[in-house]
Amino acid sequence: MPFPALAAGCGDHRLFASEELMSASPEGSPEESRALLLERAGLTVLGAPDEAGLPTPGEVWKSVAGFLVEPDATVPVSAPDWAEQVDARWLELARDSGLIAPDGTFLIHVGGRGLGRLGWAVVRWSDGARLAATLTDGPQQPEFVTMARDAHTSCGVTTEEYDIWLVRTDDGARGVDPQAPSGS
Repeated sequence: MPFPALAAGCGDHRLFASEELMSASPEGSPEESRALLLERAGLTVLGAPDEAGLPTPGEVWKSVAGFLVEPDATVPVSAPDWAEQVDARWLELARDSGLIAPDGTFLIHVGGRGLGRLGWAVVRWSDGARLAATLTDGPQQPEFVTMARDAHTSCGVTTEEYDIWLVRTDDGARGVDPQAPSGS
């Protein structure tokens, strides 16, 4: 669903779904706002997981956005179809690594817009979902991490200067710091 342009001269930048949700329901809880945002992105929200034994969202963010991290894929922010490219690359990485369970479920954490302090949400993928265009922290700035329900792999989408980075990790999903020296 298209959003009205932010302001004159902003080209194809859209009002961020999370801003719209926050302003539309100032009384709503962050959990309700996140659920609405994830549903707007085309995901089915199933609730919160039992987080016992799972890495925290913060641990996963560190593993996909650390100083020495290299992206598995990049998309230029200036690309006219940046959101579609990011979604396609995320889906490819997620499917190739088994991040999405056979029943279509996975965990997601949205950064920014007051939602970063929340834990994981369990969601179900649906064809036509638009994560990159909806889960943003600013114009053309998608910011979210996803993880398999068993925590064996994760994939983060972050905006780094002129590119949107997609980083998939296995060890990092279990809270292992990819920057730490290996114990050989």
